[in-house]
Amino acid sequence: TCNGGKDNVQNWTLDPSVGAGAAGPATGELVNFSQFGRCLDVANFVVTSPSMIAYPCKQAPDPTNVGWNQRWTVPMLTGSNTSATGSILTNDLTDGNDYCLTSPQAVGYGNWVTVTKCPNTLPASMEWTVYGKTSTYATSYEITDGSSPGLCLQPSDPNSMPTDMFDAAN
Repeated sequence: TCNGGKDNVQNWTLDPSVGAGAAGPATGELVNFSQFGRCLDVANFVVTSPSMIAYPCKQAPDPTNVGWNQRWTVPMLTGSNTSATGSILTNDLTDGNDYCLTSPQAVGYGNWVTVTKCPNTLPASMEWTVYGKTSTYATSYEITDGSSPGLCLQPSDPNSMPTDMFDAAN
């Protein structure tokens, strides 16, 4: 019954791990393929968080109502180009500033991806290359940072703790 207690017979509760729904280009969400149903998220809407997290993708009947902490602007692929390079950013609606996804440009525990207020000139740590469909499945739809060689944006190794942080990996 409506407004009654919750149970597993009369209530329908969605499990975000079943899929990403409308997440993707329409909403600006970056979906993790290995953890389908989880998106890149500024933890608790706090831009000073020590890391980004893989959080259940947010859904809304109007995709423009998805919280800013999961809405990202990424370099756009054009024409037949299979990659584009530039900043990946979100706009903090509480202070109106753009925050750029920032790579630690190093691998290992404690080297988490963060967001930093976007400067006028982007350092390599704020440059990302977004790949579309390439000729190889293994390199399709990756995001790598501006280091050499580029490190992949990905949730941390599931065998390390914590498992929901984003880091850079070889």
